[in-house]
Amino acid sequence: MKRRNLTQLACLALVITGCATQQPVSEATAPTTDQRGSVSAEGTVVATRHFQLRSAPSVSAKTVAQYRKGDLLDASIKPYDEIWHFIKIDSGPDGYIFGMPLLPAN
Repeated sequence: MKRRNLTQLACLALVITGCATQQPVSEATAPTTDQRGSVSAEGTVVATRHFQLRSAPSVSAKTVAQYRKGDLLDASIKPYDEIWHFIKIDSGPDGYIFGMPLLPAN
């Protein structure tokens, strides 16, 4: 019984340790970082994957636009929280994106 408890405790420690080592958010053009490690940027960016622009920071919020991998956008990006970003697109609607599917367009 003690060996089983030690094994469970060791597994729990590994899970906790793994959760504490999250990868940082990808950077965009001229990035600045706030205290949480989120990125703010302004300029031309490229979509690294298909994503939906939402009316609010929720996966159940209305989709206001969709972009495909490779799309170029002139945008201003600001962190909303640790996983959502507010994006203001020069020639499109404003909205929220999950994660950071955008990189500098060099």
